[in-house]
Formats: sequence, structure tokens, C-alpha cells
Amino acid sequence: MDARITALETLEREIEATLSSADLLGDRDRFRAVVNRGMSLLNLDDADVADKLPVSRSAVNRWKHGNSVPLPMMRKPVYKFLLRKIKMAIQTNDADPSGAGATTVQK
Repeated sequence: MDARITALETLEREIEATLSSADLLGDRDRFRAVVNRGMSLLNLDDADVADKLPVSRSAVNRWKHGNSVPLPMMRKPVYKFLLRKIKMAIQTNDADPSGAGATTVQK
């Protein structure tokens, strides 16, 4: 299996566990790590995330660098956005046996 897909599946499980736990949802370091890994694996930039959520590009940049994080209840939409993108990336790769779909993700 493609290493990127394995990493996406691991991150998918981590986000699902985070969404089901108030303790994990409140973890600032986990949020920063998940945002960074998700954006990297999905080839998303600050604008891609900001355009899909009601936040500014500078807010996304601050999250990535650990300078700030949204309140725990506001982290859910971010996690859910990344989770949707991950599921799409996994499905795209699974539907394309050549693996060609593994290099790009629709933004």
C-alpha cells in the first residue's frame, strides 16, 4: 500500500478518536500536529483551509505554528474538514489502481 495512503488512514483514525473525546479535542498540541500533518499530506495551503472555513489565512498560519488555536468547540469544524478531505483522497486512490490519484487532492 502507498505510504501516503497509510499515513492518511492513520491520521483519519486519529481525527475520529479526537472528535469522540473531549480531552483529546481540548489538546492544543494535538490540534497543531493534526493540522500540520493533514495539510501536508493533502497538499493544502493556508488559503485552501481558510477558504473552506470561516477563518483568515493568518489564523491558519498561527495554528500551524502553535501561536494560537481556536476554542475546542471551534476545532471540530477544522477536524471535520480535514477528515472529509482525507476520505476523498483515500477514495480517489482506491478508485485508481495505477495510484495516479495519490499525487493530487481536489481543493
